[in-house]
Amino acid sequence: MSSDIFSPSYSDSLWNITVKPYLAEPLWKTETSYSAGHFLMLPMYAAFEQQNTAWKNDFAQQFKRFADSGANDMGKTLLYRIQYIYLASEYINLCTQYHEEQLIPANLYAIVYNKIESTWMKDKIWNWRHPAYKKTSFKNMRTKVLWKLYNKTIQEPTYQTCILDEEFFTMAIAANLKSYLHHTSQLNNALLDDMTQIAYEAFNKRVLFTADGGWIIQAGYWSNYADFLYAGNSMVTDSIVPRPIPTIAEDFSHSMRYPQWINSFLKASDSNSSMYAYYMKLKVGLTTQLFNKVIVPPSVEINEYQATNYMDGINGVYRYKYNGRQGGIGPYQLSGALQIGWWSFLDSKRIRTIYEHIASNSNLGKMNKYYLYKNINESTFKYLICILAAKRAASLD
Repeated sequence: MSSDIFSPSYSDSLWNITVKPYLAEPLWKTETSYSAGHFLMLPMYAAFEQQNTAWKNDFAQQFKRFADSGANDMGKTLLYRIQYIYLASEYINLCTQYHEEQLIPANLYAIVYNKIESTWMKDKIWNWRHPAYKKTSFKNMRTKVLWKLYNKTIQEPTYQTCILDEEFFTMAIAANLKSYLHHTSQLNNALLDDMTQIAYEAFNKRVLFTADGGWIIQAGYWSNYADFLYAGNSMVTDSIVPRPIPTIAEDFSHSMRYPQWINSFLKASDSNSSMYAYYMKLKVGLTTQLFNKVIVPPSVEINEYQATNYMDGINGVYRYKYNGRQGGIGPYQLSGALQIGWWSFLDSKRIRTIYEHIASNSNLGKMNKYYLYKNINESTFKYLICILAAKRAASLD
């Protein structure tokens, strides 16, 4: 790796114009929390893994202000809130793992726990318009997830029974809190045990392993949803018609969360248990799926790593006329999801090679002018993420 691009001083210079000012904002509020949950995960890991005191302090100040706020001013959208809460639960675990418990605000665990307890057990929750229920008829997330997994009396469009990202995030938060209790020698918690057990059931019921050891999840469940209806088209044109694929896998961009979710469930599992062995199989298998079906390496014509739009290797159109917009997402156009860094959490040497290539072949002078937040350039932020991902230790492969 080039010594100037991957030097600590260069990472510091990029951090100070991206991560640091971003963390100075109240990121738990409104829609900001969605992007924060994505963009800050890899930098937060880097702060602890590289034992960078200044970087850790930037995160400490963010979560101190969040804890001081009482988390009463979070946005209304559940997915946005829960994604930030997941980041906070990861922060708690990192502080514990690296013996920095003094950086955890005294009430942060309670805030995180209360948020997921309310979501899992108390809050009425939405679903797509259900013929037999009102939109908010599920009394809580637990009821909804179990209905999706086990109800056989009501036939629905399959996408209505998909386990959603907000549900996986909520269960993964429970796994992180369960891991924290274990490492701090506290008593087991029945709610957290229940949530992680149901997550295990969800993976077991929805994962389909392939002959080469890879896997896809919820195969075909999204085929009749609007975003996936055009997956059978090889390019975006004004004349394309719906061409759903009955067995279509999930899209590449949303699937980037699975590596870290799996890590959360691994942390919450006894290392000698069948549950732990299963999640390790998922982690290794996801790397196999990625490289056997999804990732296209650089070539003479295109000097960059690309990814197919779908996790089964299908590279058709995604989200045609999404939310009334013109056009759609054509082949390889979800490849940018690599730059958020979450695929690094597969801890694969092959994944690290991808980030080394991206960082070494990026040119800040040619990057777009889109701003992630205020005057923080999104491309510069992603560039730093790729540098930090390339420097992470990799133990698999």
